[in-house]
Amino acid sequence: QIGADPSFLNIEGTRLAGADASGKRQWDLRAKTLQVDRSKNVVTLVDVTGRLFRNEATALEFAAPKATFFAASRDVELTGGVVGHTPDGRTLRAPVVRWDGRRLLLIASGGVTVTQPGMIIRADQLTTDAAMRRPTFTGNISVQVTQ
Repeated sequence: QIGADPSFLNIEGTRLAGADASGKRQWDLRAKTLQVDRSKNVVTLVDVTGRLFRNEATALEFAAPKATFFAASRDVELTGGVVGHTPDGRTLRAPVVRWDGRRLLLIASGGVTVTQPGMIIRADQLTTDAAMRRPTFTGNISVQVTQ
């Protein structure tokens, strides 16, 4: 058993899904391989694709070489070069992306690039909600107008 709440985490083969306290999906991950370390309460996934949800709708689809789910904090950390796409056509690229399961925040770091119609934004870090509706960029911010 990973975590204190068995309804929070669902593992099916190489699919891992997380929900909030009310049972609404927060995220799901699919991987080529999945490994559970019960002593550390951690699940490691390799060759990952997944989604973040907002009100049961896909808010961000992403891919990463590796993901780690930390049961104690309910965080998911994607590493190795993450690429994400929103339904409205924005693209997120970052070396590391962490989903903060308690604060319901996405934190991208290590040099972030967000491409959207008309502009490219680069920064050291991005903090936002799952749908990237309220982005906050910090550190070495540059904006390039493309149209």
